[in-house]
Amino acid sequence: MYGGQEATVFAGDNIGASPLANGLFFEEPITVATNLMNVDFASVGNHEFDKGAAELLRIQNGGCRPVEGCTAAPYALPNGGTTNVYPGADFQYLAANVVVDATGKTLFPPYATKTFGTDHGNKKLEVGFIGEVLQETPTIVTPTGVAGLTFEDEADAANAVVHDQAAKHVGAWVLVIHQGGQQAGTPSLNGARATSRAATSTRSPSGSIRGSR
Repeated sequence: MYGGQEATVFAGDNIGASPLANGLFFEEPITVATNLMNVDFASVGNHEFDKGAAELLRIQNGGCRPVEGCTAAPYALPNGGTTNVYPGADFQYLAANVVVDATGKTLFPPYATKTFGTDHGNKKLEVGFIGEVLQETPTIVTPTGVAGLTFEDEADAANAVVHDQAAKHVGAWVLVIHQGGQQAGTPSLNGARATSRAATSTRSPSGSIRGSR
């Protein structure tokens, strides 16, 4: 059964870079579909910021748009029911290197964990998932989309999580980072490409993150 020994993680651009039918309903349909896929976590991508931080928070937390309302109702729920109010994301967005200037805190949690069973009796392994987007995101998103936010160095933000005493119980780390630009493998005038990368990582002797893709 799903959930026991697996994790489903999205690496950004779940919204924004989407078909017209989804855009017409303010990115709500794909988020509802993602809920039905039992996704656990998602890093933010550059397209998550197309409509600004306030709208992204609504996508996470739910609720109707103040002017248009909930135009995609009824919304399907994982239990088979429906609701007339956009329910928000059942999965947690992660943003270790996106800081709200007014508070000094990250826009979303920098990481989240999931616990898995092992082959060693009742011993469990807690895996941490760090979500990030490239520091250069403001250069490919409209200024209004990133207003009030600071995009920090990716390595510094990831290592801050690993060094945090509150996270010392985590046995392994997965770094999920989104790189925005032109889609990988397609022609580009400026040479930019987009990839979504996940790195599985362990602690080095100094405690810094290291890993392989």
